[in-house]
Amino acid sequence: MLGKVLKYDLKRLGQSLIPLYIITLILSIIVLGGSYLTDINQLFTIAYGTVLFFFIILLVAIGIGTFFISIQKFYQNLLKDEGYLTNTLPVTKNTLILSKILSSCIFMAISLVVIALALCIAFAKFEIWTIVPKIFELGLFSKMMGMKEPLATIVLTIMCIVSYIVQLLFFYFSIALGQRHQRNRLLYSFVYGLVLYSIQQVISLIFLGVFILVNPDVVAMLNNQVSPSVSILGVIYVGSLIISIVIGLIYYFGTVYIFNKKLNLE
Repeated sequence: MLGKVLKYDLKRLGQSLIPLYIITLILSIIVLGGSYLTDINQLFTIAYGTVLFFFIILLVAIGIGTFFISIQKFYQNLLKDEGYLTNTLPVTKNTLILSKILSSCIFMAISLVVIALALCIAFAKFEIWTIVPKIFELGLFSKMMGMKEPLATIVLTIMCIVSYIVQLLFFYFSIALGQRHQRNRLLYSFVYGLVLYSIQQVISLIFLGVFILVNPDVVAMLNNQVSPSVSILGVIYVGSLIISIVIGLIYYFGTVYIFNKKLNLE
């Protein structure tokens, strides 16, 4: 049943995002053409700068929009008028919420591919696609993560995916908590969001505090303004990843619990 619900959620997200993808790719071609026109005649410079500005804005809008449209669809599909139909389907709340997460992740991946493709088209003159191989040649990910390749790239990718899912669940859980109130539900959701964010920051500080206690050398490094060693960086990233996964699971099961036990949506 998850497949059928996922198909429906993908269709709904696609209706909002696919037009943006098409416009972005068309605009990337125009940007590429404009760059050649400015080489021929400087009179096109102002027009090219204007088109380039809107192109960059659109790229940012796709990335941010995918995230917030996913949250909007979650709210509309499960908690607004559409929820009366959605919540009567013969599927569990667990399936409905999981489908929302998966569909959002799939379209975020598509959005990133579209952004990358649009950039490659718009700046084809500069062969922008050569940047990624150079990053691996210089071992930037390896140095940043404190791990050898391909482990550094794998862990970094997992961290990005987990971070995105946790942020989605953060909003899902905040919205679900706010729905327990009879009035001012969105206001309560905002308040719960602030509380959850504060708790996250406290947990992060506790993790860093424990880590410093276990590794006193970190304090010496900070006092001497010396960059952390490779091994310490690896431990910090892996520890942060584990904490993020635990927080994400709490948000997920908390949201499912509220939908099952605390809200009357049928």
